[in-house]
Amino acid sequence: MITTLNWKPEQTLLQKLNELAQQQGQSPEDIITQAVTLYLKSQMQSSTPPETQPLSIDRRRAFLKLPMAERRQILQDQAENLMAHYQTDTEWQDLQVGDLLEP
Repeated sequence: MITTLNWKPEQTLLQKLNELAQQQGQSPEDIITQAVTLYLKSQMQSSTPPETQPLSIDRRRAFLKLPMAERRQILQDQAENLMAHYQTDTEWQDLQVGDLLEP
């Protein structure tokens, strides 16, 4: 499938793209395809729910290196997001109705 985009990059960006493509022995289209693919993957990862994204040890260490006030703010923001989620999504409440064990 061939798709034509109406992309008009600034001249310096186009020059850098052509230089990079020449250095790597690839076409500018291949470089753009790789860049867009990486960008879309990163966007899709950031849009997945936090509980499905495992935290690397580096990210955990980076969090612990933050000042206490900043860590508390991050945790407060996360708690507020969860509170909003549980208030709007009531499916979890259906699980709490009735006995869990049947006689």
